[in-house]
Amino acid sequence: MSLIKLPSSITFDEVFKKKSFSSVNYEKFIISNKNKIQLKSLVNNIKNGKEVGSNAYIPKSNKFFLRTKALQEDYVLLKIDSESSIPIKPVSFKDINLSKGEILISKDSNIGEMVYIYEDMPDFSICAGIKAISIPKNKFYVMAFLKNNFFKKQIESLISKGSIMSHAKEKFLDCFIPFPDKNEIIEYVSILMQSWLEKEKTIQEKYNSINKILEEEILNNQDKKNFIFKNVNLKEAKENERLDAGVYNEDYKRIIFLIENYTGGSFRLSQDKFKGGSTPKSRVFGRGNKNWITPSNISDEGYVNKNEKIICDKTNIYKDCVIIGNRTSRGGMGEYVGISFFYDYNKKGGGHHNQGCYRIENLPREDLIMIALLMNSNYYRKLCGYISLGSKMKEIKIKNLTRIPFINIKKEIKKRLIDLYSKEPNVNINDLDLNSFKKRDNLIIKDSGILRLANDIRLIRDKLDKIVESISDNKKIEIDFNFLK
Repeated sequence: MSLIKLPSSITFDEVFKKKSFSSVNYEKFIISNKNKIQLKSLVNNIKNGKEVGSNAYIPKSNKFFLRTKALQEDYVLLKIDSESSIPIKPVSFKDINLSKGEILISKDSNIGEMVYIYEDMPDFSICAGIKAISIPKNKFYVMAFLKNNFFKKQIESLISKGSIMSHAKEKFLDCFIPFPDKNEIIEYVSILMQSWLEKEKTIQEKYNSINKILEEEILNNQDKKNFIFKNVNLKEAKENERLDAGVYNEDYKRIIFLIENYTGGSFRLSQDKFKGGSTPKSRVFGRGNKNWITPSNISDEGYVNKNEKIICDKTNIYKDCVIIGNRTSRGGMGEYVGISFFYDYNKKGGGHHNQGCYRIENLPREDLIMIALLMNSNYYRKLCGYISLGSKMKEIKIKNLTRIPFINIKKEIKKRLIDLYSKEPNVNINDLDLNSFKKRDNLIIKDSGILRLANDIRLIRDKLDKIVESISDNKKIEIDFNFLK
């Protein structure tokens, strides 16, 4: 197993060079596999980012500035949102020709984080904390190591503790990538990495399709009433029990009108439908067979992106339900509070969520799935933002959620939406090999909903973690795809 080890002794020259007596600054990352190549020898091109300054930020533009927040641990593709991608003045834009197939690596705040550029991005520049690199050979194999703690720990061992990563320059290029003896293992790792990429991309496409279908369905199926905006009056203020402007905003009222004016009708949930969470007094995190759910575990697309476990006496998830994150420090307008997912008890088993989440249960499975889909859609993201409370930490209360109307989506549209989110593929995946897996995997990707694709990504990531460790230790690896069943 690859380890960070401390030397038994150090020289005066090493102390002089590092200017430190702290033991952590002499740690060395040991790779057992001698067949290893420095990253600098695998890279043929490096592009540097550049800061533009906050005075270049504007509300809308056709040019954007990527910050290190766009490179996130749980994603192998860029995470583009209002925090990570900033519209800037075209005159401040630095064109570095970000192209499909390039890899972005953070050398700054989120040290060693990596993402893959899936398509050309001519209108995006990158900050000084990001490097764009090109790897001409065995790119996806190398990416499996770059997206693993194996890579991050190496970088940490090369940097003096306490220093700022922006001072590290291109130290990440000194990291080593080990290689197996057999080319088919390289191909195996590459295929798994590409499967992860394609499934993550498809999740985003299906999430966008859900949003498009919902918006078109609502807008194209309105009663003949016309929306008329009215300023707040005393009666409305008393009913809302609040004076802040969010719930009196014209956009908020327009969305509420569109939902309530939908020809299929709408409904609201009473307070008794929402259950709170808690952190068990007696618990062990990181172990056991019960799932531990917090708001940070819920992806924007409506699935669990961290497979965290807990040992505790009691659980509050014991049946199908919708889990709603009720607080977050992300964003400035509350647009990320209320993000939800459908918890499939038959697949996941028991679990426990903390006080940062609410859950809805005791409704038909299809209704629970639709509530999760609606809560993550563009219209409902805006509604949650408007009704949220707080400044740095945005929060949503149960009594505010009871005021949100949910549309009674038509049966044929409901099926399309549910399939996009939770469909299981009707594809045989038994006994696949290097030649048959890719073709079969493409069918699985096409025929699967978001929840299945996300689960496959988790399984692939766990498998790659084990493979990376085995290769670095020069251990034998069996080519096997049955773990995806």
